[in-house]
Amino acid sequence: MADSPITETEIIEVTKQLLPKKSEDMYHISMSPVKNYIMYIATPLYHIFYKSFYTGQVTSQLIIAKVVAIFKR
Repeated sequence: MADSPITETEIIEVTKQLLPKKSEDMYHISMSPVKNYIMYIATPLYHIFYKSFYTGQVTSQLIIAKVVAIFKR
């Protein structure tokens, strides 16, 4: 994986720069635990991203989006 376009360190640094939003993903995970545990999940994330770059494919779980309309009064 020496020719990878990303590194685990970059994943950690980018995650630390993300804003601490309260919004959740489709699995009800907010950014707070991700930021708290990034040191432990950076390696698995790296392998997922590397495989995606290498094969040119994205797993279907990463394509799903949860869109909620918020109407103004």
